[in-house]
Amino acid sequence: MNSRNPLTLLMVIVILSATLLALPALSIAQEKPEKQARTVDAATRSAIIEKVIQQLNEFYIDSDVAKEMEEYVRGKHGKGEYDRFVEQRPFLSQLTKDLQHVSKDLHLGVWPIEWAILTDDTSEEERKRLEAVARYQNYGLNSIQRLPGNIGYLELSYFEEIKLGGDTAVAAMNFLANCDALIFDVRRNGGGSSVLGLIMSYLFDQPTHTMNAYSKVTGETSQGWTFEYVPGPRLADIPVYVLLSRRTASAAEALGYQLKASGRATLVGERSRGAANPIEEFSFPELSICMAVSAYRVSSPITGTCWEGVGVEPDIEVPGEKALYAAAAEAMKKLLESEAGEEITLGRQWALEMYQAQLNSVTLSESELLKYIGQYGDSYKVKPALGTLILERSDRMPVTLIPLGNDLFAFEEEEGGAKFARDDAGKVTGMNVWYFGGYNYSLKRTGE
Repeated sequence: MNSRNPLTLLMVIVILSATLLALPALSIAQEKPEKQARTVDAATRSAIIEKVIQQLNEFYIDSDVAKEMEEYVRGKHGKGEYDRFVEQRPFLSQLTKDLQHVSKDLHLGVWPIEWAILTDDTSEEERKRLEAVARYQNYGLNSIQRLPGNIGYLELSYFEEIKLGGDTAVAAMNFLANCDALIFDVRRNGGGSSVLGLIMSYLFDQPTHTMNAYSKVTGETSQGWTFEYVPGPRLADIPVYVLLSRRTASAAEALGYQLKASGRATLVGERSRGAANPIEEFSFPELSICMAVSAYRVSSPITGTCWEGVGVEPDIEVPGEKALYAAAAEAMKKLLESEAGEEITLGRQWALEMYQAQLNSVTLSESELLKYIGQYGDSYKVKPALGTLILERSDRMPVTLIPLGNDLFAFEEEEGGAKFARDDAGKVTGMNVWYFGGYNYSLKRTGE
């Protein structure tokens, strides 16, 4: 049976929030430290193994793989390979490694009871503590900027629940509303919750079917849709780019995969981790453990599949550390194809050259940099600074010069740049300075 709920992305996104894969990044799921290491004896180890096998056979989305995991763990247990563990954490860590060794499922695992996500039994004091930590992390919104070329940039370390981080996410998307292109950076994002659905909804002009989730628990398929309403203007017509890395996982992968499948975004960076299938979490206080079992299979209504075990493949493959510059350069190329006024076109051209320089790492030797140092006119002076150049200006703050090659430099802190002139002997004799808005200054070199 199919069901549609346009107000959330349903199981597809909400259950992805529960992924324990994202524990290091998710403030809402971090554990409280133990006062003393918990021990396990032979009887406890056996009881934990039996409980884990029971849950796998009942709930794991792939019954054949569940049987393979059972055989593998029973085999190791029968050979006494778990007997060396007397503390709980190392034992559970090895058990998780063994389950993932067979299944290749990064969502699957067994952890101490302290690692459980919020439940109905969570105390009010604990909820307030976790909410304070979430606020301290700004609900996963690490950085928001308007980059040169009028590109909006939003870095997300995780996706918070809407009831906590919704207002902050709305403010971020409204701040980006006037940008000509958007870049979402999830290179360090391990997963999250329903804020993902909220952000995605700004990128479509109408409710859009993004994902299906089949539940082994109920035997039903739920549909994930973007929201019918978002506060503020939608950004459905501008280019979108998603930055990926080998660390990108779970709901962060969902952002890239769903937008790519919908033709709504270009993915840039590295292939992601490959953790797709959402989990059910089970807690067993009598054994002091909790367990995450992948009990759902997600699939795109467009591709018919997902990224489980294979990761999300970027459209433009570059090292993760260069993904931002590659995406920004691609955005500028696309925007330069559209009609714009002379000032905007010039601004985009300068931005493109700047991003390409950062992407291709144009560097100048110390001797080459020395050739530009000097006084230009009465108000401009080029000075050395830690392997680069600084342009001091009497009417503005100093600005760092980024070499683009062929005597051309871009300003790092603002939109603009400088082109140096040489005489027939190759000596630098002047500088043309450009600022966004059409301001140009031709300056002669007046002193070394």
